[in-house]
Amino acid sequence: MNGYQHFLFATNMSDACNKVIAKVRQFADVFEAKLSVVNFVEPVTMAYPGVIVVDDLETSRQQAAKEELVEFCKALNVSNTMQHVIVDTPKNGLFDLVESLGVDLVIIGRHNKMDFSWLLGSTTNAIIHAAHCDVLVLHE
Repeated sequence: MNGYQHFLFATNMSDACNKVIAKVRQFADVFEAKLSVVNFVEPVTMAYPGVIVVDDLETSRQQAAKEELVEFCKALNVSNTMQHVIVDTPKNGLFDLVESLGVDLVIIGRHNKMDFSWLLGSTTNAIIHAAHCDVLVLHE
């Protein structure tokens, strides 16, 4: 094994993720690995008729997430080409991205609140089960 070559930091850009940025960058530097960052925007459920309105809402949410991710990634020194915003759930959207980018390690941040979704929150748990590569969970 030659070590990890491409990391994917899955973030919701929360305070917990902000607190692990230095660790993420350090891991990528130590392994001399490429670093990509992804933020998932949960799809708007269609509770009411009006596809155009829902499409507009999803487009504006995706654009806002892209802008926020650009700012977030400045601390990681990650170029725009390595930043990804996906309108999907982490569980459903992660596998395709990991495969298409050739990622061999997914990194996620986790807050330390004990909210008995036991041990791991539902999003963290979904990512661990969706990724077909190693997953590193960093605590804040």
